[in-house]
Amino acid sequence: MPEKATEPARLRIVAFSSESEYQVFRLNSYSPAYFVGGSGQGTIVLGRLAKETLPALRHEYIHALVHENGWNLPLWLAEGLAEQFAGVDAARVRYRRNLLKRQGFPDIQALKSVHSALQDQSQALTFYAASWALTNLLLTEPPYRDHFRAFLTSPEPQMAALLAASGRTVNQLQADLAGHIERLKTVSPNEGTAPIPVKCTVAPAPDRIVQIALARLLERSGDVSGARARLEPLAELIQDEAEYWVLMGDLAMLDSPVEDALHAYVKAMDLGSLDSRMLQRLAVLRQGQAEAVPVLERLLQVTPENDDARLVLSSHYVNEQRWPEALEQLRQVKHAPPEREDFYRRAVAMAESHLELRPVFLSTR
Repeated sequence: MPEKATEPARLRIVAFSSESEYQVFRLNSYSPAYFVGGSGQGTIVLGRLAKETLPALRHEYIHALVHENGWNLPLWLAEGLAEQFAGVDAARVRYRRNLLKRQGFPDIQALKSVHSALQDQSQALTFYAASWALTNLLLTEPPYRDHFRAFLTSPEPQMAALLAASGRTVNQLQADLAGHIERLKTVSPNEGTAPIPVKCTVAPAPDRIVQIALARLLERSGDVSGARARLEPLAELIQDEAEYWVLMGDLAMLDSPVEDALHAYVKAMDLGSLDSRMLQRLAVLRQGQAEAVPVLERLLQVTPENDDARLVLSSHYVNEQRWPEALEQLRQVKHAPPEREDFYRRAVAMAESHLELRPVFLSTR
């Protein structure tokens, strides 16, 4: 079997040298930094790299770790964790304690109802303070802390489940939070964690990579023409960059004929791209074609847990009567959705029959 071909997840930091440079890429009027996720490549955008912006950099790094682990967290918990592990100094603790007391202790139900980033700075400051206070309580005080890990790593963390496990009600949690705010203290960036050895290579990025990164940020913000304009002057110099062709394909999917996207994605694959989202899109564009097979094979090397891709690849192998390969893929499927169950059973039976093996069926229940 081929080994998983995925590269270690990369994290790119884009730091601007001035406010005027950052202004074009801002998400709102007040955030000094933000994180943009991607398949195999996350980006932290930092308005300015300086000592005073390091807490913001640490905050966004926690978002990157959450993204890499695939955790589906409610916004208050994602921001609360980022604040907790970024570190909160004494001045910010005092400010937040006074802010929350002045605004009235945060209503937990209202906190849970916020699902998207706030554009108003005053509301955002209160939300961040309340999210951190609640997360700090759940992490540090019994009975919540004993059940927090299970809560955090569940597919969709539900406050009701944490409260039930902790033997508390929402009203009791609300009262506990009010008392906890009075006891809030400073948190160092590494409090409660053991040092982790990290191999990190820091080097200036070539201009072509910088321009691709900035163009990607513009594409993510919806500025397709701006992204194209940034890439155009360097087009001849970055023809051999797989990342360039992935981005060109993504831009084409937004405003150009599908053939343009197909051409760009094929170029990216030929240059060795392991971008799982690109491979997924290319597999769809190649649907029903023999050319889909190498795309699906690489996609599964990058994302071996992708049962949908594995079922599609096995169907190609069955059509080509490549029975050993078909059976190998089918036996690695962990869950066949109901609409594919009949295909799965028939395909296994056919492959087993041709190979004169005893059928082994997957339970889909």
